[in-house]
Amino acid sequence: MNKKSALLYFILTLILFLGLWFRLKGISTNHSFWSDEAFVSSFSQDIITGKTSWIKGASMVGYQPLQIVVTAFSFMIFGISEFSARLPTVLFGVIGIFFAFLVAKKLSNWSGGLLAAFLMAFSQLNLSHATQAKPYVVLQTLFLVQIYLLIKLIDKKKLSALVMLFITTCIVYFFHSLAVLFWISFGITLIVTYFLNLKKLIQKPLIVLGILLSIVLVMYFFGIFKELIILFKPLNGRFLFAYSNTVFLKNIFLRQYGIFLIPAVLSFLMIDKKYRGLIAGIICYIFVLLFMWNFRSYSHNMRYLMTFFGFIFVFFGVFLG
Repeated sequence: MNKKSALLYFILTLILFLGLWFRLKGISTNHSFWSDEAFVSSFSQDIITGKTSWIKGASMVGYQPLQIVVTAFSFMIFGISEFSARLPTVLFGVIGIFFAFLVAKKLSNWSGGLLAAFLMAFSQLNLSHATQAKPYVVLQTLFLVQIYLLIKLIDKKKLSALVMLFITTCIVYFFHSLAVLFWISFGITLIVTYFLNLKKLIQKPLIVLGILLSIVLVMYFFGIFKELIILFKPLNGRFLFAYSNTVFLKNIFLRQYGIFLIPAVLSFLMIDKKYRGLIAGIICYIFVLLFMWNFRSYSHNMRYLMTFFGFIFVFFGVFLG
Protein backbone atom coordinates (compact mmCIF):
# COMPACT_ATOMS: atom_id res chain seq x y z
CA MET A 1 0.00 0.00 0.00
CA ASN A 2 1.49 3.36 -1.03
CA LYS A 3 1.41 6.53 1.05
CA LYS A 4 -1.56 8.01 -0.81
CA SER A 5 -3.70 4.90 -0.29
CA ALA A 6 -2.70 4.76 3.37
CA LEU A 7 -3.71 8.40 3.82
CA LEU A 8 -7.09 7.82 2.15
CA TYR A 9 -7.83 4.81 4.35
CA PHE A 10 -6.77 6.81 7.39
CA ILE A 11 -9.17 9.64 6.48
CA LEU A 12 -12.02 7.16 5.98
CA THR A 13 -11.27 5.48 9.31
CA LEU A 14 -11.14 8.87 11.02
CA ILE A 15 -14.52 9.87 9.56
CA LEU A 16 -16.07 6.59 10.71
CA PHE A 17 -14.54 6.91 14.17
CA LEU A 18 -15.67 10.50 14.64
CA GLY A 19 -19.10 9.66 13.26
CA LEU A 20 -19.41 6.91 15.87
CA TRP A 21 -18.00 9.11 18.64
CA PHE A 22 -20.39 12.01 18.00
CA ARG A 23 -23.35 9.63 17.91
CA LEU A 24 -22.34 7.85 21.10
CA LYS A 25 -21.79 11.21 22.76
CA GLY A 26 -25.29 12.20 21.67
CA ILE A 27 -26.93 9.25 23.44
CA SER A 28 -24.61 9.13 26.46
CA THR A 29 -26.28 12.17 28.05
CA ASN A 30 -29.32 9.91 28.48
CA HIS A 31 -31.97 12.40 27.40
CA SER A 32 -35.53 11.25 28.03
CA PHE A 33 -37.40 9.47 25.26
CA TRP A 34 -39.62 11.14 22.73
CA SER A 35 -43.13 9.73 23.04
CA ASP A 36 -42.81 7.50 19.96
CA GLU A 37 -39.45 6.19 21.19
CA ALA A 38 -41.00 5.29 24.53
CA PHE A 39 -44.02 3.71 22.86
CA VAL A 40 -41.99 1.25 20.79
CA SER A 41 -39.39 0.61 23.50
CA SER A 42 -42.08 -0.27 26.04
CA PHE A 43 -42.97 -3.35 23.99
CA SER A 44 -39.29 -4.31 23.79
CA GLN A 45 -39.11 -3.99 27.57
CA ASP A 46 -42.18 -6.19 27.98
CA ILE A 47 -40.47 -8.89 25.91
CA ILE A 48 -37.28 -8.83 28.00
CA THR A 49 -39.12 -8.76 31.34
CA GLY A 50 -41.29 -11.71 30.31
CA LYS A 51 -44.57 -9.82 30.24
CA THR A 52 -45.18 -10.85 26.65
CA SER A 53 -43.76 -13.21 24.04
CA TRP A 54 -41.39 -12.19 21.27
CA ILE A 55 -43.98 -12.71 18.56
CA LYS A 56 -46.78 -10.90 20.38
CA GLY A 57 -44.49 -8.06 21.46
CA ALA A 58 -43.10 -7.55 17.97
CA SER A 59 -46.60 -7.46 16.49
CA MET A 60 -47.83 -4.72 18.83
CA VAL A 61 -46.70 -2.05 16.35
CA GLY A 62 -47.54 -3.65 13.03
CA TYR A 63 -45.62 -1.24 10.85
CA GLN A 64 -42.21 -1.67 12.55
CA PRO A 65 -41.92 -5.09 14.22
CA LEU A 66 -38.20 -5.50 13.59
CA GLN A 67 -37.49 -2.21 15.36
CA ILE A 68 -39.08 -3.71 18.48
CA VAL A 69 -37.08 -6.93 18.13
CA VAL A 70 -33.73 -5.18 17.61
CA THR A 71 -34.40 -2.89 20.58
CA ALA A 72 -35.28 -5.92 22.70
CA PHE A 73 -31.97 -7.59 21.81
CA SER A 74 -30.15 -4.39 22.75
CA PHE A 75 -31.97 -4.37 26.10
CA MET A 76 -30.99 -8.01 26.60
CA ILE A 77 -27.29 -7.29 26.02
CA PHE A 78 -26.82 -3.80 27.50
CA GLY A 79 -29.69 -3.50 29.96
CA ILE A 80 -32.92 -1.55 29.77
CA SER A 81 -32.21 2.15 29.27
CA GLU A 82 -32.57 4.99 26.80
CA PHE A 83 -28.92 4.44 25.83
CA SER A 84 -29.51 0.79 24.96
CA ALA A 85 -32.64 1.58 22.95
CA ARG A 86 -30.79 4.14 20.86
CA LEU A 87 -27.54 2.21 20.39
CA PRO A 88 -28.76 0.13 17.39
CA THR A 89 -29.66 3.34 15.56
CA VAL A 90 -26.17 4.68 16.25
CA LEU A 91 -24.59 1.55 14.79
CA PHE A 92 -26.82 1.63 11.72
CA GLY A 93 -25.89 5.29 11.27
CA VAL A 94 -22.19 4.43 11.19
CA ILE A 95 -22.83 1.60 8.73
CA GLY A 96 -24.67 4.17 6.61
CA ILE A 97 -21.55 6.37 6.57
CA PHE A 98 -19.53 3.45 5.23
CA PHE A 99 -22.04 2.58 2.51
CA ALA A 100 -22.29 6.23 1.51
CA PHE A 101 -18.55 6.04 0.90
CA LEU A 102 -18.84 2.78 -1.05
CA VAL A 103 -21.63 4.01 -3.32
CA ALA A 104 -20.07 7.40 -4.05
CA LYS A 105 -16.62 5.88 -4.61
CA LYS A 106 -18.06 3.30 -6.99
CA LEU A 107 -19.88 5.96 -9.02
CA SER A 108 -17.02 8.49 -8.94
CA ASN A 109 -13.73 8.10 -7.06
CA TRP A 110 -12.11 8.18 -3.62
CA SER A 111 -12.66 11.93 -3.23
CA GLY A 112 -16.37 11.59 -3.94
CA GLY A 113 -16.61 8.69 -1.52
CA LEU A 114 -14.88 10.54 1.31
CA LEU A 115 -17.00 13.65 0.76
CA ALA A 116 -20.20 11.60 0.86
CA ALA A 117 -19.03 9.85 4.03
CA PHE A 118 -18.14 13.20 5.62
CA LEU A 119 -21.58 14.66 4.92
CA MET A 120 -23.34 11.55 6.21
CA ALA A 121 -21.19 11.55 9.33
CA PHE A 122 -21.53 15.19 10.36
CA SER A 123 -24.82 16.41 8.93
CA GLN A 124 -26.84 17.82 11.83
CA LEU A 125 -29.92 16.12 10.40
CA ASN A 126 -28.22 12.72 10.46
CA LEU A 127 -26.67 13.26 13.87
CA SER A 128 -30.06 14.15 15.29
CA HIS A 129 -31.94 11.16 13.88
CA ALA A 130 -29.10 8.70 14.49
CA THR A 131 -29.40 9.32 18.23
CA GLN A 132 -33.09 8.41 18.49
CA ALA A 133 -34.65 4.97 18.91
CA LYS A 134 -36.52 5.26 15.63
CA PRO A 135 -36.08 3.29 12.39
CA TYR A 136 -35.60 6.13 9.92
CA VAL A 137 -31.80 6.08 9.90
CA VAL A 138 -32.04 2.31 9.44
CA LEU A 139 -34.11 2.95 6.30
CA GLN A 140 -31.53 5.48 5.11
CA THR A 141 -28.69 3.02 5.60
CA LEU A 142 -30.46 0.08 3.98
CA PHE A 143 -31.44 2.28 1.03
CA LEU A 144 -27.73 2.89 0.44
CA VAL A 145 -27.07 -0.83 0.89
CA GLN A 146 -29.71 -1.51 -1.75
CA ILE A 147 -28.10 0.97 -4.15
CA TYR A 148 -24.68 -0.60 -3.58
CA LEU A 149 -26.03 -4.10 -4.22
CA LEU A 150 -27.77 -2.89 -7.38
CA ILE A 151 -24.43 -1.51 -8.58
CA LYS A 152 -22.78 -4.86 -7.84
CA LEU A 153 -25.56 -6.67 -9.70
CA ILE A 154 -25.19 -4.43 -12.75
CA ASP A 155 -21.40 -4.80 -12.73
CA LYS A 156 -21.06 -8.54 -12.14
CA LYS A 157 -24.55 -9.93 -12.89
CA LYS A 158 -24.23 -12.53 -10.12
CA LEU A 159 -27.19 -14.36 -8.63
CA SER A 160 -25.77 -13.82 -5.13
CA ALA A 161 -26.16 -10.05 -5.53
CA LEU A 162 -29.78 -10.49 -6.61
CA VAL A 163 -30.48 -12.74 -3.63
CA MET A 164 -28.90 -10.23 -1.24
CA LEU A 165 -30.97 -7.47 -2.83
CA PHE A 166 -34.16 -9.43 -2.31
CA ILE A 167 -33.29 -10.22 1.31
CA THR A 168 -32.33 -6.61 2.09
CA THR A 169 -35.52 -5.24 0.54
CA CYS A 170 -37.58 -7.72 2.55
CA ILE A 171 -35.79 -7.02 5.84
CA VAL A 172 -36.05 -3.24 5.64
CA TYR A 173 -39.83 -3.51 5.24
CA PHE A 174 -40.08 -4.95 8.75
CA PHE A 175 -38.22 -1.98 10.23
CA HIS A 176 -40.90 0.35 8.88
CA SER A 177 -43.67 -0.24 6.36
CA LEU A 178 -42.66 2.98 4.58
CA ALA A 179 -39.91 0.82 3.07
CA VAL A 180 -42.54 -0.80 0.85
CA LEU A 181 -41.41 1.94 -1.55
CA PHE A 182 -37.98 0.27 -1.78
CA TRP A 183 -39.54 -2.21 -4.20
CA ILE A 184 -39.91 0.69 -6.64
CA SER A 185 -36.17 1.38 -6.88
CA PHE A 186 -35.49 -2.37 -6.95
CA GLY A 187 -38.06 -3.19 -9.63
CA ILE A 188 -37.50 -0.20 -11.92
CA THR A 189 -33.73 -0.74 -11.88
CA LEU A 190 -34.10 -4.36 -12.93
CA ILE A 191 -36.70 -3.59 -15.61
CA VAL A 192 -34.66 -0.82 -17.26
CA THR A 193 -31.31 -2.59 -16.92
CA TYR A 194 -32.52 -5.90 -18.30
CA PHE A 195 -35.15 -4.60 -20.72
CA LEU A 196 -33.73 -6.56 -23.68
CA ASN A 197 -33.73 -9.75 -21.62
CA LEU A 198 -37.34 -9.06 -20.64
CA LYS A 199 -38.32 -8.76 -24.30
CA LYS A 200 -36.98 -12.27 -24.87
CA LEU A 201 -38.63 -13.49 -21.67
CA ILE A 202 -42.07 -12.32 -22.79
CA GLN A 203 -41.88 -14.91 -25.57
CA LYS A 204 -41.97 -17.62 -22.86
CA PRO A 205 -45.42 -17.24 -21.25
CA LEU A 206 -44.99 -19.99 -18.66
CA ILE A 207 -41.88 -18.32 -17.24
CA VAL A 208 -43.63 -14.94 -17.23
CA LEU A 209 -46.63 -16.47 -15.45
CA GLY A 210 -44.34 -18.04 -12.85
CA ILE A 211 -42.55 -14.74 -12.22
CA LEU A 212 -45.81 -12.80 -11.91
CA LEU A 213 -47.24 -15.41 -9.54
CA SER A 214 -44.09 -15.23 -7.41
CA ILE A 215 -44.34 -11.43 -7.27
CA VAL A 216 -48.00 -11.60 -6.21
CA LEU A 217 -47.21 -14.15 -3.49
CA VAL A 218 -44.34 -12.04 -2.14
CA MET A 219 -46.53 -8.93 -2.12
CA TYR A 220 -49.31 -10.83 -0.34
CA PHE A 221 -46.97 -12.39 2.23
CA PHE A 222 -45.42 -9.05 3.17
CA GLY A 223 -48.77 -7.27 3.22
CA ILE A 224 -47.76 -4.96 0.39
CA PHE A 225 -51.26 -4.90 -1.08
CA LYS A 226 -52.62 -3.78 2.29
CA GLU A 227 -49.97 -1.09 2.61
CA LEU A 228 -50.70 0.22 -0.88
CA ILE A 229 -54.41 0.43 -0.07
CA ILE A 230 -53.61 2.37 3.10
CA LEU A 231 -51.21 4.67 1.26
CA PHE A 232 -53.70 5.56 -1.44
CA LYS A 233 -57.05 5.38 0.32
CA PRO A 234 -59.14 8.60 0.21
CA LEU A 235 -58.35 11.09 2.99
CA ASN A 236 -60.41 14.16 3.80
CA GLY A 237 -62.65 13.22 0.89
CA ARG A 238 -59.72 13.39 -1.55
CA PHE A 239 -58.14 10.50 -3.39
CA LEU A 240 -54.57 11.66 -4.05
CA PHE A 241 -54.04 15.25 -2.92
CA ALA A 242 -55.24 14.95 0.66
CA TYR A 243 -52.74 17.42 2.15
CA SER A 244 -50.22 19.95 0.92
CA ASN A 245 -46.76 20.38 2.39
CA THR A 246 -45.51 22.21 -0.70
CA VAL A 247 -44.35 25.26 1.23
CA PHE A 248 -42.15 23.10 3.44
CA LEU A 249 -40.88 21.13 0.43
CA LYS A 250 -39.89 24.32 -1.39
CA ASN A 251 -38.09 25.47 1.75
CA ILE A 252 -36.11 22.22 1.83
CA PHE A 253 -35.26 22.40 -1.87
CA LEU A 254 -34.45 26.08 -2.21
CA ARG A 255 -33.27 27.34 1.17
CA GLN A 256 -31.90 24.50 3.24
CA TYR A 257 -30.53 21.83 0.92
CA GLY A 258 -30.55 23.39 -2.55
CA ILE A 259 -26.76 23.70 -2.49
CA PHE A 260 -26.58 19.90 -2.17
CA LEU A 261 -29.64 18.91 -4.20
CA ILE A 262 -28.77 20.64 -7.49
CA PRO A 263 -25.28 19.07 -7.78
CA ALA A 264 -26.74 15.71 -6.69
CA VAL A 265 -29.24 15.80 -9.56
CA LEU A 266 -26.60 17.00 -12.03
CA SER A 267 -24.41 14.05 -11.04
CA PHE A 268 -26.85 11.81 -12.96
CA LEU A 269 -25.41 13.28 -16.16
CA MET A 270 -21.89 12.24 -15.17
CA ILE A 271 -22.55 8.64 -14.17
CA ASP A 272 -21.69 5.77 -16.52
CA LYS A 273 -24.54 4.94 -18.91
CA LYS A 274 -24.61 1.32 -17.78
CA TYR A 275 -26.18 2.59 -14.54
CA ARG A 276 -29.11 4.27 -16.31
CA GLY A 277 -31.44 1.63 -14.85
CA LEU A 278 -30.21 2.45 -11.35
CA ILE A 279 -30.75 6.17 -11.92
CA ALA A 280 -34.26 5.49 -13.22
CA GLY A 281 -35.03 3.40 -10.14
CA ILE A 282 -33.74 6.06 -7.74
CA ILE A 283 -35.65 8.84 -9.53
CA CYS A 284 -38.91 6.88 -9.45
CA TYR A 285 -38.46 6.03 -5.77
CA ILE A 286 -37.71 9.63 -4.81
CA PHE A 287 -40.61 10.96 -6.88
CA VAL A 288 -43.09 8.66 -5.13
CA LEU A 289 -41.56 9.36 -1.70
CA LEU A 290 -41.76 13.13 -2.16
CA PHE A 291 -45.28 12.87 -3.57
CA MET A 292 -46.41 10.85 -0.55
CA TRP A 293 -44.72 13.25 1.88
CA ASN A 294 -46.15 16.31 0.15
CA PHE A 295 -49.69 15.23 -0.60
CA ARG A 296 -50.45 12.13 1.49
CA SER A 297 -48.83 12.82 4.86
CA TYR A 298 -50.53 14.99 7.46
CA SER A 299 -47.11 15.57 9.04
CA HIS A 300 -44.23 17.40 7.38
CA ASN A 301 -41.72 15.74 9.69
CA MET A 302 -38.29 15.44 8.09
CA ARG A 303 -37.74 11.93 9.43
CA TYR A 304 -39.84 10.44 6.63
CA LEU A 305 -37.36 11.88 4.12
CA MET A 306 -34.17 10.44 5.62
CA THR A 307 -33.57 8.21 2.59
CA PHE A 308 -33.93 11.27 0.37
CA PHE A 309 -31.26 13.14 2.32
CA GLY A 310 -28.99 10.11 2.13
CA PHE A 311 -29.36 10.29 -1.64
CA ILE A 312 -28.53 14.02 -1.65
CA PHE A 313 -25.34 13.63 0.39
CA VAL A 314 -24.06 10.64 -1.59
CA PHE A 315 -24.71 12.04 -5.05
CA PHE A 316 -23.38 15.45 -4.05
CA GLY A 317 -20.14 13.58 -3.34
CA VAL A 318 -20.41 11.86 -6.72
CA PHE A 319 -20.77 15.23 -8.46
CA LEU A 320 -17.76 16.85 -6.82
CA GLY A 321 -15.71 13.68 -6.99
